[in-house]
Amino acid sequence: MRRFNNTWLFLLVAGLSLCSLVEAREPDAVIDLWEQNAPGETTRETGVKLDRRANENPPATRIKEISRPQLNLFQPPAEKRNGTAVLIFPGGGYNYVVADKEGSETAEWLNSLGITAFVAHYRTKEPKPRAQTDASLPPSSERPLQDGQRAV
Repeated sequence: MRRFNNTWLFLLVAGLSLCSLVEAREPDAVIDLWEQNAPGETTRETGVKLDRRANENPPATRIKEISRPQLNLFQPPAEKRNGTAVLIFPGGGYNYVVADKEGSETAEWLNSLGITAFVAHYRTKEPKPRAQTDASLPPSSERPLQDGQRAV
């Protein structure tokens, strides 16, 4: 009996490991949160992907320097849709967005339950803070919050 349990445990772990090697699917649609530049922004960059960290399992895709915030839409198959939607804000502490592990992979799991998911790619901090010349512009720490409000 113990050998039987160990075999199933091995197969489960092997299967989950293979899942981490599969690339996350592309979103069904990408929606800009702001029609023009977001408040306080002068560019519309979707971000720069950071190199994956060594020995990280499963690996994660981190995106930094986002100045063009977007929502990535992930819809379940039409026959599974239950009319529920969730807005996901992947972690990264305002420095970057963990796009797959905390974003698209979570969205795919929600899709398996019939739930539509929107993954926010919010603005992240710049590598070098720019001078605050206009008092009406929000500080960089408030920009992701603006994106969250706009997304809701």
